Amino acid sequence: MSARSSFRFNGRFSKYLETGIPYCARPMIAAMRLTAICSLIFGGAAQASCPAPRAGQPLPPQATARPIDELPDWRPRVDEIEHQLANSDLSRVKLLFLGDSIVERWDPDLFNRHFGSMGALHLGVARDTTQGMLWRLPRMGLGKSLRPDLIVMLIGANDTYPGGNPEAVAIGIGEIIRSIRNLSPSSRILLLGLLPRGAAPDDIWRQMGDQINRRIAACADNKIIFYADPGATLSPAGSGMSRDLEDDYLHPTPLGYRILSDALDDEITRSLK
Repeated sequence: MSARSSFRFNGRFSKYLETGIPYCARPMIAAMRLTAICSLIFGGAAQASCPAPRAGQPLPPQATARPIDELPDWRPRVDEIEHQLANSDLSRVKLLFLGDSIVERWDPDLFNRHFGSMGALHLGVARDTTQGMLWRLPRMGLGKSLRPDLIVMLIGANDTYPGGNPEAVAIGIGEIIRSIRNLSPSSRILLLGLLPRGAAPDDIWRQMGDQINRRIAACADNKIIFYADPGATLSPAGSGMSRDLEDDYLHPTPLGYRILSDALDDEITRSLK
């Protein structure tokens, strides 16, 4: 099946080329690469400062481990993952994806085409939160049976809501980074910014995601921890979101996942140099 017959197109995406990247998305991917190069040149010596509570303040709820048992589908998926890990040869896993439904919904064939050569494994859990991921991490065998070279992490979308606290969500993500570093210090981390959410650039969901991303970008030291914002390939700053890329203004479409996969190829290579 051709690329043209596989996806819906409007005028904005009519120039879909053999590279798998729409013509309009190419400048944004180039901008991501330039940002990465600049951060390596100018930011490599900077001290990373992952969000954390101020001195004397307790951790917010988003930064505490807790199973999300009030969601009926959460525990079955976690149990499925634990069974999978217990019955798999994890020594081949060099690339691990952690996240929520955006990671879980990645098409297996597309995922394997882009990342399978590294024995890639994804452990996405729909509706997962920072608390749920913090609870899951010690149960994965990280640093023991599971020692990936690189962990790609995308989490936080389910912690956002109107009136929510971006700082608390960012602290939760920072706590996940610290937990991974404690469990598997030999693994590098590629932290992904939250994908654009909502139809318009001034959507409250989009604004909260932008605030969280600005905070968690500070986690990167460009040595062990790297940060990337692949969502910029789906909706550049100041632009709206097309249903061709996120049909519910949150989860990528098949075309959206192809663009994300193309964008992440270079980011993963950069993080492993």
